[in-house]
Amino acid sequence: MPCGYHEHEADRFGLELTHDNRAAATAFVALQEQNLAVPRPSLLYKIFRASHPPIGERVDFINNYRPWARGEAGRYEDRFAR
Repeated sequence: MPCGYHEHEADRFGLELTHDNRAAATAFVALQEQNLAVPRPSLLYKIFRASHPPIGERVDFINNYRPWARGEAGRYEDRFAR
């Protein structure tokens, strides 16, 4: 599995459960500010030092992931009672 796979899928799961992209992105921005993290580190840093996907990449995914807006089912939607 690629680095960050579990974090990415956790982000997807949370979005499918809540459909609240703005809250998720805002939470990551607040986390980045509190930890003074670099939102878009260099490739070398990502390869040798990162244990999680950069916050900038996670926010990009969060801002763009909306299968429900297109009438599509999400990957984990069958696990929720709506």
